[in-house]
Amino acid sequence: MQLTDDAAAGFLPPNTNPPDGEGRVFFTVAAKSTVATGTVIKNKASIVFDVNAPIETPEVSNTIDKTPPVSAVTSADVDDACDTSITVNWSGTDEGSIITDYSVFVSVNGGSFTRWQENTTATSAVYEGTSGNGYAFYSVARDVVDNTEAVPVTADVARALTVCGTENDLAITKLKAPKTVKLKAPKTVKLTTTQPAKTVTVAVEIQNRSRLVETIPDVATLAALVDVTVDSSGACADASATFRVPKKPKPITLKPGKKRKLLFDVTFDCANDPAKGTGHTDFSVSARVDHTPLGGSDAHPADDVCPRTVTPPGEVDPYPAKPLLDKGCGEKKPDRTFGAPVLVDVVGP
Repeated sequence: MQLTDDAAAGFLPPNTNPPDGEGRVFFTVAAKSTVATGTVIKNKASIVFDVNAPIETPEVSNTIDKTPPVSAVTSADVDDACDTSITVNWSGTDEGSIITDYSVFVSVNGGSFTRWQENTTATSAVYEGTSGNGYAFYSVARDVVDNTEAVPVTADVARALTVCGTENDLAITKLKAPKTVKLKAPKTVKLTTTQPAKTVTVAVEIQNRSRLVETIPDVATLAALVDVTVDSSGACADASATFRVPKKPKPITLKPGKKRKLLFDVTFDCANDPAKGTGHTDFSVSARVDHTPLGGSDAHPADDVCPRTVTPPGEVDPYPAKPLLDKGCGEKKPDRTFGAPVLVDVVGP
């Protein structure tokens, strides 16, 4: 209540040199505890200068929101039964205003919940799990006026990951012999008096059909995986197949579903039947893959050999990295599967 020394203090000057003539009034209020969410509080002012007409301000309204939002993790799914990538989805609603962000928590094998997603506006993310573990999820939402949802008593969604992929499964998918001639049935190797022996290439394709990554550490292990047999159909001796060492030998990693071609050199120097054509074949070629050099056994030995036949249109592989219909191995058959013998016709001089 002291007197001012400034004669102009407390007076709004004329609005001739803005903003000198502008004024503002600020105030704060608290809603009563009994006011419910959704209640609209309106406010406006009327300004009177001396005997002038009132100046009415625009009406301003505020809506009360004291109710926390509600949210939940709605799903935690995998693409197939043996996948370890969990797609987690969540959503929520808010009675008073809008949800501004979410935090998502995860528990592993019944342990304490830890924050996985923090104050995110997203409503979906992928959690990378581990086979054999169990995971539980819940969400906590926050709205635009900072009301925060209470931590739920129990998890919203739980997901257990199946232990899969413990079975090894190497398969032979192709067998071609010889590579240097046109693909006829049977294949033809021509011997002459000036060239009484000829070396041709036999190609074997193997595939990792398990859910495990196979690592082939060296050339010796790679060579021991596949055995190629060349059987004579007459008086000629069986031919030998020699593994061809890659030009740049190095460890090989076969991820699930990946294939690898191995080459073998086979020398023919004898013809059981010098004639050419169907009915005069001299040799048959077969191959087998053996998982033993990598340790352990193969859980599905049916696809370890080539040629092999299947029931048309094919057989579903029981240990696939991906859904796979095995159509057999060998030469193509009229029913569009494979499994016909791989034959070599040696035409002698």
